[in-house]
Amino acid sequence: MITAKHACTMRRILWTCAGSILESLRVFRRGASLVLVSAPALVAGYPVRATLSGILPVLQVWLVKLVVDALTGPAGHPQYAT
Repeated sequence: MITAKHACTMRRILWTCAGSILESLRVFRRGASLVLVSAPALVAGYPVRATLSGILPVLQVWLVKLVVDALTGPAGHPQYAT
């Protein structure tokens, strides 16, 4: 059972946590703006590089599949063998 004293303590803890979270967001925003001003090309290039690093492994597997399919030919697919 939560008493009035516990509820007051819980509210105080929540407000303290909310204040620290808001302060952290303010600091993050200031830091992000400093980074953007100091190196805009790097900031713009990072999402491109991250996207490419996610696509490249899939592309490599697909290319290996094409090579294996080309090397095995019809032997890899008996239904297409003549």
